[in-house]
Amino acid sequence: MNPDYDDPVILSSKKRTVEDFCIRIHKDMLKQFKYALVWGSSVI
Repeated sequence: MNPDYDDPVILSSKKRTVEDFCIRIHKDMLKQFKYALVWGSSVI
């Protein structure tokens, strides 16, 4: 199955880092991850 790039990813208030997101998708994803674009009114 191909990823759905049309819907945004929303993280919970407890698991909110890019690292948390990568680990949730697949534990090996974090090893290959290079960068993330993060935006929105709640970005610190």
